Amino acid sequence: MTPKAIGWLFSACVLTTGCGFGGEDPPSDPVARKIYDRQQNFKEMGRDFKVIDDQLKERYPDFDVIQAAALRMQELGSHLPEWFEEGTGPESGFETDAKAEIWQDKGKFESVYQEFTVEMDRLVASAGLADKNAMVAQYHTAGVSCSNCHKPFRVEDD
Repeated sequence: MTPKAIGWLFSACVLTTGCGFGGEDPPSDPVARKIYDRQQNFKEMGRDFKVIDDQLKERYPDFDVIQAAALRMQELGSHLPEWFEEGTGPESGFETDAKAEIWQDKGKFESVYQEFTVEMDRLVASAGLADKNAMVAQYHTAGVSCSNCHKPFRVEDD
């Protein structure tokens, strides 16, 4: 899959996370609010991933912009496990694309998350190199690490 396709796929996946709250005010129910916040965090990461994708399409990407987006993703992603508290899965009764497997196979979820953090660290480092080829390669690898979590732990869109 090309970096462009990875970027489009990631943006599409993140921006259609089954929010189900449709632009309304954040829900007042504490569990619904946690799911809503999780979905908003993923949307923010998707916007940053798209910023990088858009920059990499440029002949001369702005590596300051890329690095800022990568740093935001890295920081936000460092809290990702906290977004999946017990009771915020499908059993909650609220709309979520998170599969029960997140909580049923915590070891696998943690392993995939650790891979993601390594790739986010590498994404930030690649942005600091200001080398478009290195950045494109790491952008692709980072996108794969995202997909490695989506496949087993996220309900696929029909």
